[in-house]
Amino acid sequence: MIELAKGYELTMKTVKLFNSEIDQKLVQNGKVLSEIGIFKSSEDSKYELEKQKILSREKVLMDEVKKHTNKLMKELDQRKKILVKSVNDATNRSEKINKDLTPERKI
Repeated sequence: MIELAKGYELTMKTVKLFNSEIDQKLVQNGKVLSEIGIFKSSEDSKYELEKQKILSREKVLMDEVKKHTNKLMKELDQRKKILVKSVNDATNRSEKINKDLTPERKI
C-alpha cells in the first residue's frame, strides 16, 4: 500500500507540474495574442490613415487636372475664335474686292 500511495503522490506531482506548465504556456500564449491584437489594431489604424491620405491626394490631383484641362480648353477655344475671325475677315475682304472689281470688268 505504501508503494501505491507513493506512486499516487508521484503521479499527482507530475500531473500538477504538467498542469502548471500548461497554465504558464497558456498565460504566455495569451500575452502573445494580446500583443498581436495590439499590433494588428495599430497597423489597421495606420492603413486607414494612409488610405485617407491617398484618396485625398487623388481628389486634389483630379481637381488640378480638371482646372488645367479647362484652362487649356479655354485657350484652344480662344485661338479658334481668333482664327475664325481672321478667316472671316479675310473672306469678307476678298468678297468685297471681288465685288468692287466685278463691275469694272464689265465696262
